Amino acid sequence: MPQYNPATVTWDQLQVGEEISTLHWFVTPDDIAAAADMFHDDNALYFSKSFAQGTEWGGIVAPFYFLDATFRWANFVAASRRHIGEYTINAHGILENFLPIRPGDRLTGTMWVHEKFVKRDKNFLTWRIEVRNEEGELVARKFWRSYWTGRPIIYPTKESYR
Repeated sequence: MPQYNPATVTWDQLQVGEEISTLHWFVTPDDIAAAADMFHDDNALYFSKSFAQGTEWGGIVAPFYFLDATFRWANFVAASRRHIGEYTINAHGILENFLPIRPGDRLTGTMWVHEKFVKRDKNFLTWRIEVRNEEGELVARKFWRSYWTGRPIIYPTKESYR
């Protein structure tokens, strides 16, 4: 049975350069097809081996948004066995793809606190996520900025479900 971990993290507790966690992903053709399906993308390059072999890519590749769908910042926080203790709002994001992702790739993603700043009395934090393949090559990099509202997340009690 999964263990409940009450540890929360707030903007004040996070430090620039702090590594949050690392995730590993073995890419399958079904993963790629599922990501394309989530976005209602029916490009045969993502699921038809015979079609993809005749393209410049020479085989199935993942859509550019695959990493955005699989290596989400919330997954990294959860893997760190903590959860965000206050409401956050997405303020900005940049996703850079450098190499194609193919079935059979073994990817490793690591997330750090990239920067923290206050603007107009509002707290902002930027996460940096880097994804590398089994050769250590940088496949993609993502910067995800969030506004930390300072409003605590209050989880319901058992009584609220009765």
